[in-house]
Amino acid sequence: MDTSLQPIRFPNLIVLQWNQFAKRKTNWLVVLVFLSAGFFGLYQGYAEKKKKAATITAFRTEKDSLLNDMKMGLVADTTTVEGKRKFEKSSSLFSGLWYTRLPSYKTPVTTSIYNIGQSDVLTYYYLFAVENFEMQLLKQTEITNPLRALAGHFDVSFWIVYLLPLLVLLLTFNALSADRDNGNWRLISSQGITEKQWLRSKFSVVAILCLLLLLFIAVNGCVLNKIVFTQALAWSDVLFFTASLIYLFFWLSLFYFINSLRKTTTYNALVGGIAWIAVCLVIPVAVSKGAELAVPVDNAGISTFSRRPQNPQIEDSKAFAQGVIRNFAATNPQYRNADVDSSKPAFMLRTYHAYHSLLHGERWPVLLRYFSDVEKRQQVTNWSTVFNPASSTDGMLTALADNDAPAYHQFTKQTADMHKGIQAALYPGLFTDRSLNKDDYKNLPQFLYQRNKVPASLIGYLLLLKGLSIVLYMKGNRRLSKLSD
Repeated sequence: MDTSLQPIRFPNLIVLQWNQFAKRKTNWLVVLVFLSAGFFGLYQGYAEKKKKAATITAFRTEKDSLLNDMKMGLVADTTTVEGKRKFEKSSSLFSGLWYTRLPSYKTPVTTSIYNIGQSDVLTYYYLFAVENFEMQLLKQTEITNPLRALAGHFDVSFWIVYLLPLLVLLLTFNALSADRDNGNWRLISSQGITEKQWLRSKFSVVAILCLLLLLFIAVNGCVLNKIVFTQALAWSDVLFFTASLIYLFFWLSLFYFINSLRKTTTYNALVGGIAWIAVCLVIPVAVSKGAELAVPVDNAGISTFSRRPQNPQIEDSKAFAQGVIRNFAATNPQYRNADVDSSKPAFMLRTYHAYHSLLHGERWPVLLRYFSDVEKRQQVTNWSTVFNPASSTDGMLTALADNDAPAYHQFTKQTADMHKGIQAALYPGLFTDRSLNKDDYKNLPQFLYQRNKVPASLIGYLLLLKGLSIVLYMKGNRRLSKLSD
């Protein structure tokens, strides 16, 4: 009868490791602390999203009501004093152009519950009349550095990028050395278990545990989105947690490699801690500084656009004012018959708006270049995956949550299209010197936000980070295999 020991199958080894993990109360205390942190991050994202949704609803309701009052003024009973006042307010070019203002709003997407990103420093709702677009935009927007550190928010992204690696470190820094230090390894190895099998089984348990934590947070976020915001699971949610899993795999591979060096517990803890500090703190700051130097962003170029455009020659010279209207008509053929009669009451109003529109043609390209520079700087960070995985992951998760600078630039461009629609609806009456009518108000656009597209760099990021993780894992395996031989 063969009494030799049969090798323990790997699934059974995982069960053994799980049972050992479950016996230690301190392990569950650590897991509970990190799970609580994850829930707090989810709450922060939920509270921010709920605040935005409530603000947008109140803002939209109020502004839609005011716009409806303007529309209803055209059908008011003019035989009464109040009805006549309302009709004159709605039909007059002066009051009609002044009081007709349309709202635009950046509706939070499903994934924003997991990531606050830069949404607290970038405007998510506007109110626009027919005046110069850039003036109105920058009066309602704080010019700030849109690439300031994203680690200032304790949301799910922060939990994933900065805290989950610490959990992996705490649970794996002595995965192999502990059994060597307490003398258990001789007994373990006598059962035909190699160091590679033992280490892989321990890391498998930690990986399963972290996966369950991520899944738990993801499911709770989906439930909140469905119940509170009536939003179903979206493709960006799936990509968000796919990127998170690959990032988690990177840290598991890194600490697996450190353990494969077969050093002491103290050495593993020290090197693991230094690795976390370097990846999560030092390298992101260095890359951010490098991005600032590589792609300078000049706020000064647009800082003056918030001032109301003025030109003394418009008031001083009727011929100059008429020339402004003619130049506007030359660039906008649909207004080629614009009224330039300086004796008309609305002549200066036409000149004013013609001047504002001409300035838009000069200022909008400058603003777009500013947007482009900001986005290029962000891409420097996003493409630094191989040596800057924490910051690039944070940037990608923020992009998937539609809360990064490019998303707000997209929102601004959509608002600019709405502004063109306001002008297209109201300018015919202004430049032909007639009162506003029902058709003018009927032609006003309705704003509907369309979220930004997924950045092309996301695929490259996932491939690079996955490749880096596989390299670290394979190197660790190779070292352990050589030692076993």
